[in-house]
Amino acid sequence: MALFSITTLYNYDPTIFDGFRVPETLNRDTVIAELCLQLAELSLVYPSPATMKTAIKIWTDIHYKEWEDLEETLYYEYNPIWNVDGTETETRNLNNKHKKTGSDAVANTGDDTIKNSGTDTNTRSGSVENIRSVVGYNSSSYAPAEKNTETYNSVADTMVHGLQQKTEYGSTSTTTYNTTDDIDDTGTVTRLRQGNIGVTKTQDLIESQRSIVQFNVTDFIIRQFKRKFCVMVY
Repeated sequence: MALFSITTLYNYDPTIFDGFRVPETLNRDTVIAELCLQLAELSLVYPSPATMKTAIKIWTDIHYKEWEDLEETLYYEYNPIWNVDGTETETRNLNNKHKKTGSDAVANTGDDTIKNSGTDTNTRSGSVENIRSVVGYNSSSYAPAEKNTETYNSVADTMVHGLQQKTEYGSTSTTTYNTTDDIDDTGTVTRLRQGNIGVTKTQDLIESQRSIVQFNVTDFIIRQFKRKFCVMVY
């Protein structure tokens, strides 16, 4: 049985790749050309063009979604030296009740007494003369007719105080509480977490990013094709 490489078979029948598809970001003709160049020295497991055409279509249908997803990973937007980049959302739905019951009582008892005691004394001394004058029958002048003399020898007028005023208390003021305050604490708290939290060194993150940059979907497809359809004998 003759052995043919993919390059020989493609030159003989270009339709063998009719069922071959690649992700939209890749150029299909470029991938086919690179595949033929890299595998030109290897023989095919299926040297028949018709068989190879069918096999390539089946293989493509199986792996196309895988290639598409791999290609999308190259265009993710992220900071390569961060290992945390996201948000945390906390939703709170709380109803806090503050209830106050009972009573406060203020009692006023006892009495207040105001007492006035002691004496007030007014002392009088000296004399007071009362003279009554009359006019004579044949005279126009007043002449003393009568004289009264009142003599005070330390006369004391004394007022004694013994007044007492008393106020009695026996009242009680009561304040009663029976209230409830409702506090509705409902809402959403969103926290943004970004950066390197220290689990992985920045240098390791950079090294991982280099591996991603070096990843090539075209080379990945060609390696799969090689394992599937080529005789691994050089």
